[in-house]
Amino acid sequence: MGMTIKKLILFIGVLGTSLSAVFVHLSAMPQFALVLYRTGFATLLLLPAFWKHHKELSAANPKLLLLSMLSGMFLALHFAAYFTSLRYTSVSAATVLVDTEVFFVAGFLWVFLHRGQPRRALWGILLAFVGSIVIGLGDQANGTNPFFGNTMALLGAAAMSGYTLLGMVCRKTISTTVYTFFVYFSCALCALLMTLASGLPLAGYDSQSVLAALALAVFSTILGHSIYSWALRYFNPAYVSTVKLAEPIFSTTAFFLLFGQIPTLAAVVGGCLVLLGIGIFTLVKETNV
Repeated sequence: MGMTIKKLILFIGVLGTSLSAVFVHLSAMPQFALVLYRTGFATLLLLPAFWKHHKELSAANPKLLLLSMLSGMFLALHFAAYFTSLRYTSVSAATVLVDTEVFFVAGFLWVFLHRGQPRRALWGILLAFVGSIVIGLGDQANGTNPFFGNTMALLGAAAMSGYTLLGMVCRKTISTTVYTFFVYFSCALCALLMTLASGLPLAGYDSQSVLAALALAVFSTILGHSIYSWALRYFNPAYVSTVKLAEPIFSTTAFFLLFGQIPTLAAVVGGCLVLLGIGIFTLVKETNV
């Protein structure tokens, strides 16, 4: 498979995760219950394919399987924080701030693994980040509590970086199917505990909310996060995180098409900067891990 095809598949993953804000908007479930249903559905959908990898599972390093479970815990924290942020701040601001994950990832790689980025690639990251900030600042007035919502989005970004970095380690030897099954199963268990601890019901939600959770499982998880996990085998994790900065563009566009929310001038200008930054990073960075 050529690199162009791999980048196209990664782009499909970005589209899938970009739709998550739409499905969260359509669901009335509390955030912990929504995470539980989303990852629970994803785990069940992956189960048939997972059983076909029983030989790989029996030969897998137990430490890597435990790291996969830990990755799922980080993903649960990411989902809980991100879904909470969407209740309090604008869609553009939430998706922008949660995608600052690239800075946590790049910083970790530089400090702990001494894997710095080429200077021109850093300019691409910076430009994409500036574009994201422009989008976020353009929606400052939206939301019931923007400061709290934006803070939760940043916490979601930090948790997402842990998920990405652990995936970088696990995906060197573990297949996408086995890795993502353990991730989603662990994530669902964490969400179950958070739901029970919060005193929330496990059932009795309206059909639209359940269908929205199922859509999250199919489009934003299996066709979104699973693709990100797949891509970590072929791309630098900083590159994958940088490409995710395009999510606010697609999320804002989806809200306009589905709910008539007209994007601001800041969203348009910032979106162009994000795409330009990603283009620069793509041109100058060695993408193979």
